Amino acid sequence: MAAALDVEAAAHALLANLGMQTGPRAATAGKNADAVDYVLRLLGSYGVHARFARIDQGELRHVLLPTLVRRKDARWLLIVRAGRSGVAAQDESGRVHEIPQKIFAESFDGWVLDLIPELPPGNTLWSRMLRLVW
Repeated sequence: MAAALDVEAAAHALLANLGMQTGPRAATAGKNADAVDYVLRLLGSYGVHARFARIDQGELRHVLLPTLVRRKDARWLLIVRAGRSGVAAQDESGRVHEIPQKIFAESFDGWVLDLIPELPPGNTLWSRMLRLVW
């Protein structure tokens, strides 16, 4: 699959997609065993709050995009669009690849990055929560 990325490339591509400038990729970044921790630490250092969740492939279209999903071969996809017929994944160069649902389903291992939106700025917690709801 042309859009599959290693964990470092995937995390940096997500940050770039979110409009953040990142520094050079670290040569000692996470290996497969601690890839989840590496992604969460890197995103946290840029103020992006997230967690990993296990979902069914059909639920991906309900996840806040862009997001990262892990493949069965421990590589990652940066998903920028999801629908009933398939997903669109962005590669390291920024090109978007359409992946049919059947092919995506064969490689998806169920783990997705769930981005947690921040509360809007305000004076109190209650006023910020009301703005989030309204």
